[in-house]
Amino acid sequence: MSEPAQEGFQAMEPQLPEPEQPTTPLTRGVGTATLRKEDAALITGQARYVDDIALPGMLHLAFARSPFAHAEIRGVEKSRALELPGVVAVFTGEELEFSAGVPCASNPTGDARQPERPPLARGKVRMVGEPVAVVVAESRYAAADGAEAVEVEYEPLPAVVDAERALDEGSPLVHDDAPGNLCCSITHTTEGFDEAVAGAEVVVEQRIVNQRLTPVAIETRGVVAQFTPSTGEVTLYSSTQVPHFLKTFVSVVNGTSEAKVRVIAPEVGGGFGSKLNTYAEEYVAVAVSKALGGTPVKWIEGRSENMLATTHGRDHVHYAKLYADAEGTIVGLDLRIVANMGAYLQLLSPSIPHLTLFMAPGAYDISNFSCTVDCVFTNTTPTDAYRGAGRPEATHTIERLVDLLARRLGLDPAEVRRRNFIGEFPYSTATGLSYDSGDYAGTLDRALELVGYDELRREQAQAKAEGRHLGIGLSTYVEVCGLAPSSVTKAIGIGAPGWESSTVRFHPTGKVTVITGTSPHGQGHATSWSQIIESELGVPFDDVEVIHGDTAFAPYGLGTYGSRSLAVGGTAVYESARKVRVEARTIAAHRLEAASDALE
Repeated sequence: MSEPAQEGFQAMEPQLPEPEQPTTPLTRGVGTATLRKEDAALITGQARYVDDIALPGMLHLAFARSPFAHAEIRGVEKSRALELPGVVAVFTGEELEFSAGVPCASNPTGDARQPERPPLARGKVRMVGEPVAVVVAESRYAAADGAEAVEVEYEPLPAVVDAERALDEGSPLVHDDAPGNLCCSITHTTEGFDEAVAGAEVVVEQRIVNQRLTPVAIETRGVVAQFTPSTGEVTLYSSTQVPHFLKTFVSVVNGTSEAKVRVIAPEVGGGFGSKLNTYAEEYVAVAVSKALGGTPVKWIEGRSENMLATTHGRDHVHYAKLYADAEGTIVGLDLRIVANMGAYLQLLSPSIPHLTLFMAPGAYDISNFSCTVDCVFTNTTPTDAYRGAGRPEATHTIERLVDLLARRLGLDPAEVRRRNFIGEFPYSTATGLSYDSGDYAGTLDRALELVGYDELRREQAQAKAEGRHLGIGLSTYVEVCGLAPSSVTKAIGIGAPGWESSTVRFHPTGKVTVITGTSPHGQGHATSWSQIIESELGVPFDDVEVIHGDTAFAPYGLGTYGSRSLAVGGTAVYESARKVRVEARTIAAHRLEAASDALE
C-alpha cells in the first residue's frame, strides 16, 4: 500500500561532493613570480591561431589589389581567373552586399570629412594595395593564382604621397569631397598665449619628423567567416584586438543583427595597435560566405599584403617652438602638426594626432600652449594606432626641444628638465588633462644614479678631448593610458570611455571561471587574472580558468590596447571578485546563522 501523498513539495537538499581541498598552496597571488598559464600551449604548438581553423567545406580567398596609388577603374575582367583549376568565383564590389562602408568612429572636431570607403574599390583606387576584387578558390595557392589572373583596366591619375605637399594649392585631390585634402583641423590655444610668450628671452624651434612605420606583427591578419542562411547568423574568427568592436561593425557593414554575430579571437600573434582596427577584408569575407550560401571562407594575409594593406603608424611632421627665460624656465610651447591620414580613415585615425596634442607638454609645467593639427589625406596606406598611438610623437617633440634649449643655454639637459618638471599635484595641464600624482625629478635622479650619469659625463669629456664622440640621451615622459577613445564609445552607443567588463563564476566544486571583456595578444591575462582571484578569493591559481576573446560568452568589452587591459580590465576582475565575496559572505552568514561581520 502506498504512503499518502505529502501536501505541497519539499525540495531535497542537493547531495554534492565535498569541495576538493586545494592541491597547491596559495602562493601565486598578485605580486608573486609565477610561470605563465598561457605558455604551455604556445611552446608545444597546441595553441590555435586563425590559420589553424579549418571548417568543413571551407574555401580560400585572395585579393586582387591595385598597383597604382591613384587611378580610375575602367573594367575588371575575370575570365582568365575563372578558367584556372580550383577557382570557384570572383567578386567585385558591385556584386557583394554591403550596407555601409568601412567605418571610422573618430570625429574629434565634429566636422571632420569622412569619405566613404567601400570594402572593395568602386570607381577609383586611392592607394597601392587597395582591394579591387576577391577570388574564391579551393586552396590558398589557387586563390593567389586567381588573384594574379584578374585583369583590371586602370586609368592612372596624379597622386600625392607627402602630407605637406598635399596641402599645397593645386595638389591632386585624393577625395573630391575633401577640398585641399584636409580631413580636419584641431586647434587649442590657452588664453593670453601670445602675450605670455612675447617677452621670452630664448626661443628654440625645430622641424621634427616622426616617420611612417609598419607594425609587422609576427602573425599577419587572418579571417575565417561563415554565414548561416537559415538563421542569418555570422561566425567570424579574426586575429583582432577588439572582438566586440568587430561584432558591432560587422552588423552595421554587413547588414545583419548584432545579436546574430559571433566574433572569436583565438590566439593572436601580436597586434601593436594595428589589430585594434576593423578591416575591409573582414567584411568582404562575411559577404562572400553569404553570397556562396553559407560556405565558410578563410583569408590569411601575406607579408607583402601586410606591408601594404594593414594600417601604418606615425607619419607626422611637427613645427615646434619652445619659449623660455634666460634661466631655462619654459614660458610656452607652440606646435603645428601635419598628420598624414593616408587615403582613408580607419577606426581612430583623426584621434591619434589629437592624443599628440593632449600630451605635448609632457611632464613639464607649461601653462601657455598653442597647437594646430592638420589631418591630411594622401594616396598612401591609412595610418592609425601603433605602439603608443600619438603619445610617443608628443614625447619625441618636447624632449628634443628641451635638449635644444639646454644646448642653447649651455646647461646640462638633466638640470633643465628638473627646473621645469611639474612639482605640485594634482595638476591641470594646458591641454585639459589632470595628472593626479607624480615624482618626475625623483625618478630621473634615480635613473641617473643607476647609470652613473656623472661618470658618463666625465667619459664624454675625455672622449671629446681625444677626438671621439660619445652620445648621452635623456627622455622623460608621462603617458595617458587606460581609456577607450570617447569618440568610438559614443559612436557605437556604449557610454563613456574607460570601462571594462568581467564575470566571476563559482562552480559547485569551488573552482572559478573568469570571463573577461579584454582580449589579449600576448599580455598574459589568464595568468594575471588568476593571480587576482587567488589574492581576493583564496582560490588557488590553478583552479581558475580565464575565458576571453569570444563574444558569445564574454560581456561587451572594449578590448586590449593603450596599456588599458590590466589597469581597467584587471580592475574589473578585482571588482567582480569583491562583489562575489560580499554575496558569499551574506549567504554563508545565513547558512551559519551568524552575523555577516562576524565571518572571516
